[in-house]
Amino acid sequence: MIVEEDLFSVKNLERLLKNPLVQSLGEITRWPDILEENQKILEKIALTKKLGKRVDGHTAGARYDQLAPPIKGRCGILSREHQRARSP
Repeated sequence: MIVEEDLFSVKNLERLLKNPLVQSLGEITRWPDILEENQKILEKIALTKKLGKRVDGHTAGARYDQLAPPIKGRCGILSREHQRARSP
């Protein structure tokens, strides 16, 4: 059985992100983990940005007031999502 943490380890992601055909780390859906400063996710985001790649997220169920200051402050993620956070 494949374990998600092994499959999406920083080591595996780095190898993939160094491929010139890979343009971004996409569909980060665990915005609550970012708010809770989950180091595994923050490390993956930092690696992606270090390599000059885009980070795309998905904030289904989130409200703008939950995300705006914390997410931008912790990760520098810009909102370009196809499903926007709901306004308060």
